[in-house]
Amino acid sequence: MDFSIDERVEAARARLETQFAAAAIARERADGAMEELRSVSKTIRSEGGECTVTSAADGKILNVTLASGFRTDARLSSVLTETISRAQAAARSEAADRASTMFGESFPLVSGLRKGSDERGAAR
Repeated sequence: MDFSIDERVEAARARLETQFAAAAIARERADGAMEELRSVSKTIRSEGGECTVTSAADGKILNVTLASGFRTDARLSSVLTETISRAQAAARSEAADRASTMFGESFPLVSGLRKGSDERGAAR
């Protein structure tokens, strides 16, 4: 069964159009997944309840609240630093978990998020 050149070119064009359409759909899904990951945040309270910190997965601090009556003495710096670190680690870990279900554990974004979370210390 011989096909003419025109038929072969048309078949190749149809395959390319199908691949381009699939790529566009995959791109839309990836964009949606990335937007979901950008919206991840976690709120962590310090162990003594002195403050609460909310962090985005990229490390940006979204909110810091000090408990009423908490004295802003020399302890403030260490309590805030530890709580910020824990909130950042928790947000990155959450984003890594979500990215893992979307893209698979071996995806570079997942390992990067996990590495950043491990370096900052896992949230307790």
